[in-house]
Amino acid sequence: MADLKVKFATGEKGKIEEAKTSGKLDANDFVVTSDTDELAFINKNGETKFLKSKSSKEYTLKGTDLGALKAGQTIPKEIDMDGLLNLITQKSIPATYTKPSVTLVNNSGSAAGNVEAGTSVTPKLRATFNKNDAGDLTAISIKKGAESVKDGTTSPLDYTGEAIVVGDETVTFTASATYKEGAIKNDNLGNESPNGHISAGTVTSGGYSFTGQRNAFWGSGVGKLEALTSDVIRKLANKRLNVTSGTKISMKVETGQQNIVFVLPEPRTLTQVIYDDLGDKGMLSSFTKSTVQVADARGGQNGLKNYNCYVYNLSVPAAAPMNFTFVIG
Repeated sequence: MADLKVKFATGEKGKIEEAKTSGKLDANDFVVTSDTDELAFINKNGETKFLKSKSSKEYTLKGTDLGALKAGQTIPKEIDMDGLLNLITQKSIPATYTKPSVTLVNNSGSAAGNVEAGTSVTPKLRATFNKNDAGDLTAISIKKGAESVKDGTTSPLDYTGEAIVVGDETVTFTASATYKEGAIKNDNLGNESPNGHISAGTVTSGGYSFTGQRNAFWGSGVGKLEALTSDVIRKLANKRLNVTSGTKISMKVETGQQNIVFVLPEPRTLTQVIYDDLGDKGMLSSFTKSTVQVADARGGQNGLKNYNCYVYNLSVPAAAPMNFTFVIG
């Protein structure tokens, strides 16, 4: 080992073989290439061997992700350390996409919701397209049920309709918007990230609805009540929309009152009347039941509907306040 001589040299990679031929490089010598920054060794057989700082083949990821690479992708041949580190120290974060939407709101018209059947409402609506990550708007419309009442190509789209008398029904308006395909975004590494991008299509708003419902009516009065009519019923002091089965309603009859009236739209009935002051749960039998046709919010003969009517005429006016609970069935 004491006779082994080793030289270190530098020069262009392409001139190593020439230097060996001319005797400038011998077995066991090392060369640092000046143009490629590689380290080469001349073995005892005179062969030039480069110490590997780059991969000699491709590597395909199988069943695992690695940094910016997904399973099935390949680490390229002859990648250097910097290139490899660049791949494995970064992770792709996919782009996110927000779907488009269209809204339909009141625009100084009648508020949506429940109204007494026979009520007149005036729809004044505004449809607005929210593009988000979709393409450009191509068409926008407002519909009443399945019928288009206003069409356009720009947002917002305004609609002012004629007054509508709402019956025992729900009248619903919706807006729809048609749009082009949205652009594909890049992920955090600058690569295209198409998953979830917005294709061309149509989006529909929630409904803007008016629902006609019937009131229940109740109250008390002076003297005995001989006959009930629609007008008398509609003038009772208390009312409530859409009374449902199982509802309990309290009522106070003031001193001097002599008749008690409770009126419900079919198919609602009274299942129990409780005289709270005495704990008497059997007061329903004291009421006389009849059927009367009652008008809707317009009064008169408009929108007549059968109502179950319950009347209790006291033998004498109430000498003190009386409290009742009415149970609806």
